[in-house]
Amino acid sequence: MKIQLFFLILLTFINLNAQSDSSSLEKYEIKGIKVYKNSEIDDLYKASILKSEIDNVVDESEGYRIQVFYDSGNEAQKTLIAMKKKFLTQYPNVSAYTSYIAPNFRLRVGDFKTNKEAQDFYKLIKRSFSNSFIVRDKIKYTLEKREKEAEKDQKENQQKET
Repeated sequence: MKIQLFFLILLTFINLNAQSDSSSLEKYEIKGIKVYKNSEIDDLYKASILKSEIDNVVDESEGYRIQVFYDSGNEAQKTLIAMKKKFLTQYPNVSAYTSYIAPNFRLRVGDFKTNKEAQDFYKLIKRSFSNSFIVRDKIKYTLEKREKEAEKDQKENQQKET
């Protein structure tokens, strides 16, 4: 009997303690309705977005990127971050990839299937990023890009037929 009473009190205490722990809850009111949201929900949402971006990658294949930065030394990492920020500010729809291969930091941009695509983009950025050059690299080929290419090929074929 004493053991059962002890466990009953223990369970009640644990339950009350769990309910009182609201440190991870965000509290706000919308049109008179009180909302309590666990902050971990945002983390799960962000993780699901990241996963969907990863799932969107169909495959990696040989292609081209433009190397915008390559350096080593004490300030290389800070310079890399600044260059990436500058690039993404000017070209927010183009992917930027950072890597570290000891002792060098590098920044490569774009996922170009052909050298011509890379050349066209290089002409666009060479004034702002004068030390950049085209390199062969594994590129991420997304479902969205594949669909756009299919549409483009279809339009080109229709134009050839007429």
